[in-house]
Amino acid sequence: MDEKLLSMQDAKVKWLEKNMPELFQYEQKILEIRKEVRKILNDFQQKKANREDTTALLEPLLKQERGVLDNPDYKTKRLILDLLTASSFQKKTNVPVSQ
Repeated sequence: MDEKLLSMQDAKVKWLEKNMPELFQYEQKILEIRKEVRKILNDFQQKKANREDTTALLEPLLKQERGVLDNPDYKTKRLILDLLTASSFQKKTNVPVSQ
């Protein structure tokens, strides 16, 4: 995951904090996990950690991330946000949104 993507996700989380606080906590946790994953992968690329240590650090983080992404409450709130975003986009651009 590159720095630009993380920056965009960080901006999204800040927007959510203000506009959709019920989704903010989930997205903030996902972003924190992804930043930590990025740090671990960078250490591995720079040969500061070996494959076994990297794997041992990544596995619990990826399980945590999967736990958030699979949470029914998160999924519901995320679907609502996606619907609101798509609906808003369609109104502004008159581009049909796939159903």
